[in-house]
Amino acid sequence: MKKTFIILIVSISFFCCSKLGDELIKAVENGDLVNVVLLIDAGADVNIQKETGLTPLMFAADSNY
Repeated sequence: MKKTFIILIVSISFFCCSKLGDELIKAVENGDLVNVVLLIDAGADVNIQKETGLTPLMFAADSNY
């Protein structure tokens, strides 16, 4: 029972953080600093990569944000 519960929590956390990471990428691409801060505070994965391999930080730096 404990093992199943832990696996469920990890799965939910992964889905949640992955979704937040996708939203973080969109916010960075749009230069939306307010949402970037909110998403990072909410636990978005700052190391998520787009298909191109760019992370939100790399994109922001390349866009001079």
